Amino acid sequence: MLPPDDAIATNAPPGTVDDLGVRLRRIEGQIRGITRMIEDDRTCEDVITQLLAVRAGMDRVAREIVRVHVDRCLRDMPPEQASDMVMRIVTLLNKLS
Repeated sequence: MLPPDDAIATNAPPGTVDDLGVRLRRIEGQIRGITRMIEDDRTCEDVITQLLAVRAGMDRVAREIVRVHVDRCLRDMPPEQASDMVMRIVTLLNKLS
């Protein structure tokens, strides 16, 4: 099933959904850990290191969602619709940086 024209659906298979859930729960735990680190007055270096790890984890989740989308949706779209979707995905990827 193709996503509506105004949406970029993930259309992810169940195994990928499970994997993304695991990754996001890990990130959620890291964020709780960062909160505790700040409350415990840990060093700036320690906090920043964990923040960078969270950012990297979020980037991996975003890349996987885009990969699944490209693999499962774009290959079945008519070329003109796929071209428009590619431009929208590029715009989204630019927001990640």
